[in-house]
Amino acid sequence: MNLKDFKNKRICFLGLGLENLSLAEYLAKKGIKATVFDRRSAAELGERFEKIEKLGVDFRGGNNHLQGIADFDVIFRTPGFMDAGKTKFKKSAVFTSPMALFFDLCPAKIIAVTGTKGKGTTSSLIFHILKKAGKNVWLAGNIGVAPFDFIGKIKADHFVILELSSFQLLDFRGSPHIAVVTNLFPDHLSPADPLNPIYHKSLKEYYGAKANIFLNQKKDGWLVVNKNSRHPDNLLKKSGARRVYFEIDDNLHKSRHLIGVHNQENIAVSCAVAKILGIPAKTIYKAVESFSGLEHHLEFVAEINGIRFYNDSASTMPAATLAAARAFSRSVILITGGVNKGYDLKEFAKDLLKSPYSLSIMLIGRTSKELFGHFKKMGPELKKHKSAVYYRGGKNIKEIIKDAMAIASKEGGVVLFSPGFASFDMFQNSKDRGKKFKEAVWELKSTS
Repeated sequence: MNLKDFKNKRICFLGLGLENLSLAEYLAKKGIKATVFDRRSAAELGERFEKIEKLGVDFRGGNNHLQGIADFDVIFRTPGFMDAGKTKFKKSAVFTSPMALFFDLCPAKIIAVTGTKGKGTTSSLIFHILKKAGKNVWLAGNIGVAPFDFIGKIKADHFVILELSSFQLLDFRGSPHIAVVTNLFPDHLSPADPLNPIYHKSLKEYYGAKANIFLNQKKDGWLVVNKNSRHPDNLLKKSGARRVYFEIDDNLHKSRHLIGVHNQENIAVSCAVAKILGIPAKTIYKAVESFSGLEHHLEFVAEINGIRFYNDSASTMPAATLAAARAFSRSVILITGGVNKGYDLKEFAKDLLKSPYSLSIMLIGRTSKELFGHFKKMGPELKKHKSAVYYRGGKNIKEIIKDAMAIASKEGGVVLFSPGFASFDMFQNSKDRGKKFKEAVWELKSTS
């Protein structure tokens, strides 16, 4: 698809998310008219509505916002819009996404990264390595930057790194030069965000969406996958690209900012991509060493009276919290809990007690009551593991930090804020959650 295909076509955007907003602005500047449909009102959209209004983009919002959508020929969906079948489109309408159009228009080679966890850190580390190697490189996608913000600046000899979620990949048909799958775990199988309750109806749908990143690759492309992670082998066989497996080994470059086995995997896959692109080993080593990591990803916050505080608010699934807890070679005061996205809480409780060091587990949020109930039945296991559980429910984050500090002062170790679940019971989102945790730690440090 290219811009000429839009001639004499009625174009609309289904949802005014970040990517649709960026594309709406891009098309408006090219003189291509479009209409935005969004269930939110102009007042609720605020600054986003003001932007499209200035550009003369037609807007239809509110309860009956989809009225008239059957008149449109090309429909760009936001990643949050899942149920296309429930909406009556014109039979001949093209239902697509900004990311699909970007792949058609982008003149540079694209490195697309997905996975259940680690895709943000991996995308950013690949970007960092290529930058250090003197390449012209762009970073966008699920990381919070829309690629149409800079598409006019991209040249053929540049590289574009895209972090892609399962929702962005749901109807994806692009062919990245390099496709990366960091790992796969069950995720997004039940609604979590009350304002945007999207989820996959089955594990098959979720894995299938992830697989779209490589199913249409060309023979000169590359597929980089984790040797030790589960992946849909039946789908991998359908990829025509050259395949590279990555794993942790003794020769892996180290980073003092990226701790834990899961981050070693992020380094391994980033190095594999860099090697495909011919980046010298010395350059890769220096880049990895200088990479500072991402905010809210096992981020060191402060040290108070010998107690180190880490913010891992980006953890929205138990597997990520388990990996974070095992990243430290000492006892950990773990603050965990939130909105469950369909995980087995009993198994999570059991898995926590398989950590190599003792844990003081502080339970917060909506999952706290059920988790506490499971731990109460695991008295002998807790005693054997030399661990303890504290029920804190919906307590204020500042009070929780003070409680954690009190426990740490007696037992020593690390205070790790790794919720392992969605944030919408106590916070706006995972970023807001991490920000409030850090502010509470800094406030405690200023008074200690």
